[in-house]
Amino acid sequence: MVQGRFRTRLGAILLSWGLLASPTQACPAALEPLIEEMLPDLPGYMNRVLRRSQTVQAPRSHRTTVLVAGNPEFEPLPLNQPIPEGVEQVFITTLERTPYDNTSVKLQHFHWLFLSQNEEGWWLVSLFSTVGDYPQLGIVSPPRESSQGAVGQAIQTWLRDCRFRR
Repeated sequence: MVQGRFRTRLGAILLSWGLLASPTQACPAALEPLIEEMLPDLPGYMNRVLRRSQTVQAPRSHRTTVLVAGNPEFEPLPLNQPIPEGVEQVFITTLERTPYDNTSVKLQHFHWLFLSQNEEGWWLVSLFSTVGDYPQLGIVSPPRESSQGAVGQAIQTWLRDCRFRR
């Protein structure tokens, strides 16, 4: 009986901290609720990807940290070539802090996601990212395909976890 109460209490704590998905909550079938649900979790997923990719010898004070993800925009850009049917576009931003000398630099990343849905759930088709200064936007880098980068891996992992809830 004590073990059951402990497990229930631990589950409630993990759920309140956002570390455990509600077992009755299915992954959203619509794009906007999906993104709204993903954005608060994305920095944690990205930070875990970054920690796994950084060397053990790197001091904690030299590690990039993703602070926040947000600002979703759902209006697709007109493209020269049509995208396949069923592929959705969404734009999000992330804010990262990177140590530099005796201070830290904040960079804003802009991500252009292409997502598709099938009977199993949502999947990342491709991802393009650019980076710019923060808080005042200066020079922005050219877009690069970033599906295999930290944000791409984080989004793929989050979508996998979301599909698992079905």
